[in-house]
Amino acid sequence: MIAYNQDVIDGWSLRIRGEPTPQVSADLDRLCGTVAGRRPMTPAQRAFVEDAMVRLDRVLMTAQALHRTPADRITLDQLWDVEAEEADHAQETLDSGFCVGIWNVAAQKRIIAIIDSPDAEDLDRVHNAPR
Repeated sequence: MIAYNQDVIDGWSLRIRGEPTPQVSADLDRLCGTVAGRRPMTPAQRAFVEDAMVRLDRVLMTAQALHRTPADRITLDQLWDVEAEEADHAQETLDSGFCVGIWNVAAQKRIIAIIDSPDAEDLDRVHNAPR
């Protein structure tokens, strides 16, 4: 995640001009592979991993949109549809009980999530679930 974020920052001048940034794409592919390789052991862990995959899919969709011509980009209505879908997935994560709060960070593609773990060992299992 850190490598991806740093490479996005380093390649920002290229990205805003619509030029490809191969290192960012490679970082994103590795990140998707890491999350997809997680094997959750509880329903709460499953909800957490599924939500992460949905969010990564959104990042992939956004990355693909950056390399399209203006005529190929999504409309405002399509953007709102995607936002509604993301809100639904966030609600599912909240309903799992493991995550008790999710907030978007203004003007950033980040979220803050508060989780309710019974103990440090359970939290460690979520973070270090077998791949």
